[in-house]
Amino acid sequence: IQAFRKQTALEILEQRATGGAFRSLADFVQRIRISGEQLELLIRTGAFRFTGMSKNELMWEKNAVFDSRADFTGTSSLFPDSYGHYQLPTLPDGPYDQAFDETELLGFPVCSPFALLREKIPYDTVAAADLRMHTGQKISIAGYYVCQKKVRTVNGHLMAFGTWTDEEGEWFDTVHFPHFLQHFPFKGKGIYLIEGKVTEEFEFVSVEVLTMRRLAYREDERYG
Repeated sequence: IQAFRKQTALEILEQRATGGAFRSLADFVQRIRISGEQLELLIRTGAFRFTGMSKNELMWEKNAVFDSRADFTGTSSLFPDSYGHYQLPTLPDGPYDQAFDETELLGFPVCSPFALLREKIPYDTVAAADLRMHTGQKISIAGYYVCQKKVRTVNGHLMAFGTWTDEEGEWFDTVHFPHFLQHFPFKGKGIYLIEGKVTEEFEFVSVEVLTMRRLAYREDERYG
């Protein structure tokens, strides 16, 4: 989790090993020395989903059970602490809230990134597992960008090799020759619709890219 303190993570593991599983958000803050900002990071990444509460409800609960100025005990109470009872309005999480928070805090969504696409993938795209069946043919394939390696040709022109996963989680590789890389460059993380020719060399299959474009994700409605 980006910006999360390593010492706090180690303390959580130690407390869970010695004192057992955390029973609630209140139990957690009594046993772990943590700042409000660090606690919010855990809530947003879904670390308290075991409580059965939505993240919005947990943010409200945090205000009731967490006080950064209170004395820290570091132990689990024998009896549950009582807090004021309050009736919250319905605070459901949006269908994609968790994925957007994971992307922001982890750098990637834990769910399939394909679930976040705003537009549908064309029906005639090829799966990575079937590429060899299309050797020598022009195809379309949708891929989630993993990484790229840029190299120089003997003439000093820039080309690249790309690595991707398709919607089924299968890996495939692409070759981007200078002319096509110049006109259809990588534009960061995301899912791309790739058109290219399937080639096989030394029993290794790859796609020589002719065109590619990054597909649009859904917008985070919380900030719309």
